[in-house]
Amino acid sequence: MSGGRTISASPSSRSASPSRGRASAAIRVTRGPDDVAAREDLELNAAFTVAEMLRNGITTFVEFGSQRRVQEALHEQVGKLGIRAYLGPGFDSGRWVGGEGGKLVRVVDEAAGWQEFRGALEFIEQTTGDHNDLVRGILVPREVETCTVDLMRRQPARRRRASCRWRSTPPTTSTNSST
Repeated sequence: MSGGRTISASPSSRSASPSRGRASAAIRVTRGPDDVAAREDLELNAAFTVAEMLRNGITTFVEFGSQRRVQEALHEQVGKLGIRAYLGPGFDSGRWVGGEGGKLVRVVDEAAGWQEFRGALEFIEQTTGDHNDLVRGILVPREVETCTVDLMRRQPARRRRASCRWRSTPPTTSTNSST
């Protein structure tokens, strides 16, 4: 689904093949994440993911950093299947791309980073407490390395207003003990 092109079998285009006795699928190329087939694939993937977690005894999960449409599909399944979730679309201010000589170069788009950040906060504010309080928000950058310093510095105050969890680094275990 990423990259704006999806190849999928269209369920409505399946027809029985009398000579072979099995269904054949017509392949179609779709563009963009709003295509019906892409949404159906996403919904199916979300349903399978949540059902597998429940089947394996997981009662709470955290999904962060993925696109908003992935979070929305998981949000729907949380309501249908009754699992607790911390959800949060990712944000960042740029990407790594291949530069001259194969070296990675960071390309910054600060405006897009702020737009993604606002979208993540909006999603969290709209969904926290949904489905009998099974949904909570978590605000996590996709990659700290691709966020601007300004975005990382300003977000804690905005996160507090949204009443959601924040994690900018992996959790660590402390062995210090006080006496």
